Amino acid sequence: MGSLFSGTGLISGLNISSLVDQLIAIDARPRELLTQRSGRVDAQRAAYLDISARISSLLSRVALLTKSSTFRATSASSSSSDVLTVTAGENSLPATHRFLVRSLASTHQLVSGGVSSDSSPLAAGTITLESAQARVDRSTQLAELNGGRGVQRGSFKITDRSGREATVSIVDALTVSDVIGRINAAGVGVRAAVRGDGLVLTDSSGGTGTLRISDAIGGRAAADLGFGSTNNAVSGSELRGGAIQYLAGSTALSLLNDGNGVGHGPGGADFRIATATSNFTVDLSGILTHETRLARLNRGAGVNLGVVRLTTHDGRATEVDLTRATTIQEVADRLQTVSGVTVTVSGDGLIVSDSTTAPEGLTGLLKIEDVSGYAARDLGISGNTSEAKIDGRDVLRVDTVADVLSAINYATGNSGTIVAELAPDGGRLVLRDTSGGQIRLMSEGGSRALFDLGFNEEGINGATVSGRRLLGGLNTVLLDSLNGGSGVTRGVIQISANRAVVDVDLSDAETLEDALEKIRTAAGSASLGVDVNHDANGTRLVFTNTANPGAELAISDLSGNFASTFGLARSGATLRSDDMQRRYISETTLLSQLNGGRGATPGKLKITNSAGQIFAVDLAQEGVKNLRDVIDALNGLQGGFTARINDTGDGLQIDDTLHAGLDLKIEDDGGAAARDLNIAGAAQNGVINGSFEYRIALSGNETLTDLAARVNATSLATANIFNDGTAFSPFRLNIASRTSGKAGEMLIDSGATGLDFSTLARASDAAVIVGGSADAGVLVTGSSNILTNVVDGLTLNLLGVSDSPVTVQVSQNDETLLSTFRSLITDFNSAIARIQELSDYNAETETSGVLLGESLPQIIESRLFRLFTGRIPGATGALTRYAQLGLKVASGGKLELDEQKLKNAIAADPDGVRRLFTDATNGVAPKLKKELESIAGTDGLLKREENALEDRKQLFTDRIERINELLARKRERLLRQFQAMESSLAQLQSQQSSLGSLASLATSATQQTRQ
Repeated sequence: MGSLFSGTGLISGLNISSLVDQLIAIDARPRELLTQRSGRVDAQRAAYLDISARISSLLSRVALLTKSSTFRATSASSSSSDVLTVTAGENSLPATHRFLVRSLASTHQLVSGGVSSDSSPLAAGTITLESAQARVDRSTQLAELNGGRGVQRGSFKITDRSGREATVSIVDALTVSDVIGRINAAGVGVRAAVRGDGLVLTDSSGGTGTLRISDAIGGRAAADLGFGSTNNAVSGSELRGGAIQYLAGSTALSLLNDGNGVGHGPGGADFRIATATSNFTVDLSGILTHETRLARLNRGAGVNLGVVRLTTHDGRATEVDLTRATTIQEVADRLQTVSGVTVTVSGDGLIVSDSTTAPEGLTGLLKIEDVSGYAARDLGISGNTSEAKIDGRDVLRVDTVADVLSAINYATGNSGTIVAELAPDGGRLVLRDTSGGQIRLMSEGGSRALFDLGFNEEGINGATVSGRRLLGGLNTVLLDSLNGGSGVTRGVIQISANRAVVDVDLSDAETLEDALEKIRTAAGSASLGVDVNHDANGTRLVFTNTANPGAELAISDLSGNFASTFGLARSGATLRSDDMQRRYISETTLLSQLNGGRGATPGKLKITNSAGQIFAVDLAQEGVKNLRDVIDALNGLQGGFTARINDTGDGLQIDDTLHAGLDLKIEDDGGAAARDLNIAGAAQNGVINGSFEYRIALSGNETLTDLAARVNATSLATANIFNDGTAFSPFRLNIASRTSGKAGEMLIDSGATGLDFSTLARASDAAVIVGGSADAGVLVTGSSNILTNVVDGLTLNLLGVSDSPVTVQVSQNDETLLSTFRSLITDFNSAIARIQELSDYNAETETSGVLLGESLPQIIESRLFRLFTGRIPGATGALTRYAQLGLKVASGGKLELDEQKLKNAIAADPDGVRRLFTDATNGVAPKLKKELESIAGTDGLLKREENALEDRKQLFTDRIERINELLARKRERLLRQFQAMESSLAQLQSQQSSLGSLASLATSATQQTRQ
């Protein structure tokens, strides 16, 4: 059907379109009225949104006044900004602090020897790059000494036998080597050295007096270094200090086995101890069970039992006697006799829940308190809450030696038959069977715990089992930490040189230094003329013929495998061992410790096995924290591959156990976990070795540019080429650690390439003495020159080193608070002015606001004035009115701020003003916030009005649409009617024309007839 004609009628000559429009316009008058009303609704909605936005801005200012930090804002200044700048954060408090900057953090950098061109081939050979954690001559941290108690910092005086004195300060010393270096540089005839587990001072002055070391008054630095009051002087030339490297209950498990810690299973038993009268398992997971004995809690301190009182939400108070409880189960059973109370064992603590409800109109409280004894406190459940449960604190941990002893001594099933204790020499653990007979030790669930605690799976005839040494010596490592953690079989080695032969018995050596000292002593006694030391990298041994340089010497194993394990079973002018492969990565290594402390971020791994099957694991969802967790997650896939620590003890290894033809491959599937763990890529000969010792093999065709690219592909360092401008061999390779500070220290061995790297910048940590005194204070270190929260809320930016302390002044900064109040006043006045503008009549312009006649604006205006003027709601004490804080209504109905009054109130009682506003229960700001939210919040007055207007708008829209539909139909009807009229007129016109034609014919015929 064609469209309807709506122009001018061809027959009638009428303007049909205009006529229809006029007729429709008459009927459209109700629609126009609705459109006007809809437009007014839109204007009102816009007005309310405007008011809401202004009150929301006011609400944001009030929200700032709920925070204590707004009232505690501070600013900080430094007395020497070229040494140290400072920024004050939220938690900083007004005070004066002094800092002595002793060193800045620096990144380790190495530089190669020069070559003629960056595109010339390099000599063939293998360059080895790895972390300095691989050193076997590590310098022991002072914090590790004395059972993990460390050394009190300070100074001491040394007097040599000739009477010369020197004061030695170790306030900023970090390692045993630092202490030795300072003593040896003190300017007296005394040399310090390590001997066994202590230090020895040797007098070289030639005097005959007393060699003496004494602490400064009030200090104990010398005593903590082994020179206490009973051995601080000697009439001879050698003063030997007491042992300072030993185990104690407080020793962290993470320090054992040269920092490799103690592994344990995911939960349940780690090992079993069996005797003739008992058989029990030991669990080191730190997971609380119902069978856990109370004596084991709180690091073996147990629970001071007594009566506890439980007050439940329904108001009932019940006393429970825990005096005779011995296990967690017994505690739970007795507490659960209280109606509505349940006890849940969760991780390393307890959760006490209350299902009762408070009487109507009252707020219930769950409260647990001690009546006698301290059972609630020691069980970690004392406290009160309006919530349905109390989450107890940690009461079972396994991270110290004392925790291990408690786990054994109070294991379920051990009735005192087996006693675990520290050996008298302080180096190992001892298991003692009080009933006599044979002790049998067995690992459980694949756990390494038994071995890592120094024991083997074996049966021992006798009442006592003594474990292996668990701590490395001073500046040395355990022999068991070498060879990737496999250690060596001790025995007898034979050394021959200069026509002499000596047999050295290493069977009782426990540390590498023990073995070297035995070798030196035996060689000296036999006048062998042979010495042994570490190489420059501290990863190999070097035997030299000191009596006849260049002459041959030979080493062989008579028993054991010491020489063969380290590649020394041979002869030569100088014998350099293989890399001794100190284990520094273990199952207990935290992901956060990898890559020089930069860590490894858990993420998704995609593993394709050698059969082409794809497996996926999300280490983030697995809750992975250490490498044991990674190993368990990968092995749990059962995908034809096995994860473990590699044989060199410096990374993960994934072995293909399927051997199905393809290469095992590991990829990152979002994230960088595989890259950070160093296991991304395809297997070589069925193995993905994630060693962090990078071996870069050069065939003789690679250039310096190629080598730089290979270094940059590692996670350890970056490399760049520079030209030093010399005429010959100007191109050098600069290698920089990716990690700043001491943690980023690297070792490099250029092998046969001849590049001969040297140190361009040493790795060092920033060191600051808090307190500013070189003789006292607290030493703080960091790998960066930006130190945060050394003092709460302060960030220090270290720029230089100074012998003079820098004073940092932290002052109250009222400007933040004043600015908040200024903004509050501005926002309040803005909201009030806009409300008045939108709801008033302007006589001059004879216009009215879109909200004129509406009651809501007046209600809101009235509530705002009540909130911010007059009496402070709920306030008691000295400050009860806003006017006392400088807030008042001025002429014109505007709120004003007298800043001096506010400053005076803050100065008079800063804490009182802070509490007045911020107190969670009675504070002004929380109440104001609640009231403003009732106006402009998501369910406030304005939002409800906006919703109502939205509904009204929709109603108008619906009615307008219906009218439009009616008008459209009417327009169509009118057009059809006009079209019909035109058709009728056209027919009439046609008929008239026909009649005219007939009349004309008739006339013509008549005329012809007449003729």
